[in-house]
Amino acid sequence: MEVPLLVDPHTVEVKASGGVSTHQIHNTTQKRFAIKIKSSNIKDYILKPVYTFLEPGKQEPLVVTRKEGPAGKDKLVIEFLEAPATEKDAQAFWKGKKSMGEVIVPVICT
Repeated sequence: MEVPLLVDPHTVEVKASGGVSTHQIHNTTQKRFAIKIKSSNIKDYILKPVYTFLEPGKQEPLVVTRKEGPAGKDKLVIEFLEAPATEKDAQAFWKGKKSMGEVIVPVICT
């Protein structure tokens, strides 16, 4: 079974005092995906991007910024859905749609 998305590194490691963790999301398929990234803790984390398109065989950066706050058990969820090349607004494309899959990225905060 083909794994559509890979995240490198697969785990976010940040300090409770704050910091930045940079990752690459790889599309391992020949399909274009709309991506939506969610956090279990929106108070302490800023994600860039939240919505994007990922072209076949390409990769996109994901920057996770941690604000100062208490350490906790958190995760990121990267949802994906096949998207036609004619779509230009990833956030609008997601309205009313459900993902076809997801990748869970653990967050280790110390």
